[in-house]
Amino acid sequence: MRLSVSPPSSRRTIAFGLLLAAWTAVSVHAQGDLTVTPTRVLFEGRTKSVQLSLIHRGDRPATYRISFVRMRMDEDGELVEIVEPEPEERFADSLVRHAPRQVRLEPGAAQTVRLLLRKPADLLPGEYRSHLLLRAVPEEGETNVETLAEDEDGIAIHLTPVYGVAIPVIVRHGELDASFSITGLHFSEGTEEAPPQVELHLERQGERSIYGDVTVTHHPAGTGTPTVLALVKGLAVYTPNAGRTLRLELYLPDAVTLTSGRLEVTFSESRDDGETALATAELDLS
Repeated sequence: MRLSVSPPSSRRTIAFGLLLAAWTAVSVHAQGDLTVTPTRVLFEGRTKSVQLSLIHRGDRPATYRISFVRMRMDEDGELVEIVEPEPEERFADSLVRHAPRQVRLEPGAAQTVRLLLRKPADLLPGEYRSHLLLRAVPEEGETNVETLAEDEDGIAIHLTPVYGVAIPVIVRHGELDASFSITGLHFSEGTEEAPPQVELHLERQGERSIYGDVTVTHHPAGTGTPTVLALVKGLAVYTPNAGRTLRLELYLPDAVTLTSGRLEVTFSESRDDGETALATAELDLS
């Protein structure tokens, strides 16, 4: 969120620029009227080039500006733009070129964006990451500003929606490894106002990030059939972060009660050759 203050002679105006982007990847990613696939780019091994497919699903022509941004993930998985890089943070925007840098799409039109990796000979082993941001450009005559309120002190608050999609672009160089574990598993019973929840901490060690799916399964006591209560797909823990905290709501079928049995939480990493379970944790409900 960007905050800028512009004080006219008669009053002050505060404008909030909202970047409406979802950072968790799914199979097809749509934000506003733009659909982008794939939603995650990984340069690893012999991969030197990748193509993104854009589809504009709006009913009017639209222009999108394409650029790299550097972002950091916090403990709760939120991504924020980096102002001052930390010494251990490495970025991919100096290693990857993209074309075009701006596209104008008619309704229903498609466009390809090409990404090309260029690694210098002296590149240090490690993982490098930036986000490719595809941001809508307001059409001529459109301000995209909506006045929400003006208080007694003459402060007017405006919302400026800037629709966009952010795609993580990751470059891995050298033999990199990572290990993973699930700790701090805690179950909270639901109320009339809120469903039951589990809280857990994903811990990462090693030289590369982790990307995969979290599944919460209830195993009833005895020989009953296990039931999946929560599934989060495309979840990442980026370097250099050591971990990430999750709070997941559990959706219970009518036949399932959480007064006995056990909860099993599994993190499975998504790879080209399928999924591999990296970590599992269990909690006894008895």
